Amino acid sequence: MSPTKKNPWLLISVLCLAAGVSNVDIFGISYVTPFIQKSLSFDNTQIGLLLSGFWLTFAISNYITGAVADRHRNHKAILLVMLLLFACFSVLPALTSMFSTLLATRLLMGVFDAAVYQLPQSIVVLETPAERHGLNMGIVQNLGGAFLGVVVAPLLLVRLAQAFSWRSAFLVVALPGLVCAALVARVVPGRRDRPDSPLPVARDPDRGEALGLAQVLRIRNVWLSMVISCFIVGYMTIGFGFLPLYLMKIDHFAAARMSIVISIMGLAGAVLGVALPAASDRIGRKPVMIVSSVLGMGAPLAALYYTGPLAVLGAFMFIGAALIGAAPLTYATIPCESAPAETTSTVIGVILAVSAIVGGVAGPSVAGWSADRWGLAAPLYLAVVCCAVSTVLCTALKESTPRKNSREKIAGAPPGTEGRCDAPSRAASSGVPSRGPRSAAATPAAASTAGRPARAGAPGSP
Repeated sequence: MSPTKKNPWLLISVLCLAAGVSNVDIFGISYVTPFIQKSLSFDNTQIGLLLSGFWLTFAISNYITGAVADRHRNHKAILLVMLLLFACFSVLPALTSMFSTLLATRLLMGVFDAAVYQLPQSIVVLETPAERHGLNMGIVQNLGGAFLGVVVAPLLLVRLAQAFSWRSAFLVVALPGLVCAALVARVVPGRRDRPDSPLPVARDPDRGEALGLAQVLRIRNVWLSMVISCFIVGYMTIGFGFLPLYLMKIDHFAAARMSIVISIMGLAGAVLGVALPAASDRIGRKPVMIVSSVLGMGAPLAALYYTGPLAVLGAFMFIGAALIGAAPLTYATIPCESAPAETTSTVIGVILAVSAIVGGVAGPSVAGWSADRWGLAAPLYLAVVCCAVSTVLCTALKESTPRKNSREKIAGAPPGTEGRCDAPSRAASSGVPSRGPRSAAATPAAASTAGRPARAGAPGSP
């Protein structure tokens, strides 16, 4: 029996650590931008390009990684290779002293970070029960990612930059990356073609082939989650990229004081990143996303207008980090609950790719340009706009929580199948267009989950 069969939380813990190490590298450069700017005499536009360039290759790698993982069904092998490459090349930025070479190293790291960031989420979807997707993804991406990447990293990296140099901030993830690779090799299950896979493979009703990307992107929750994620990524990259600069240059915070504020946001992301997805398992994904988007405006507005004690500012930042905690719901949970099981990694990869290009590449670039022209307050106003647009878009989501929809989806299902996230029932609820006679995948039991008898043309997925 595999270790994860005996103790499923071991798998979650390993994936949590991998996501955390990845987040340290992804967001670590944001915390030391004041030191880089001072040492290398970069302007705000160059800082914006450093941040956005990383997200360009991150986006491309996300799509390719997702497509390859879904095609070969061996998420473990891909994650293991990418972790090793990640660990080996993560030290390169510390060896550069020019804008062009620093940008090139960040472009390279975007390729590896994307895989290490995405694949743990895909493995959670494929290896854990559907009714725990929200909680498990929150633990992996926010308890691991936010705690290490946005709580520990600001305190540690800023301290290292003060004591030694900003270059030391790029030397801290190599060893943890190798440790993660060893744990993945030991704990994570292998190929996804085993007969006891918890999610059945969804096929095209006509040809019995895997559903195409174009058809999957026609699902309302998938394309809508992709658009919302663009603004969430923009909010995060702009906020974490320019908030340290604003606090130190405009509010005249000391570096240590600034790192405390950023760490409070990270702590909130870790706490709310578990609490909000868990709450969404019970009350629904849509209301959690709407409330979180509204609360997200609090962080940049507090930085802009609040001038009181640090403790109160920290409270505003904690509440304002709600959108960070809820982000995995639109990155992965909602679209994966609405799309065919076989396309899990592709769906996550496409959403992360598009959101990284729009929010991660365009966002910091526009923010840096606007900061050079209208001051460092301009990027924070852009972050507020991202939250406002996300709030409006979230109202158009269709509820996807398996537990909330269980009465409609599993009425009359065979005993023992309640709560399973099966491809046929997801098809009936997500709007995948049907193009032919009902296939074997669309069983009478699946049709009954929608509360009506089986009919010709019923989609076989997702």
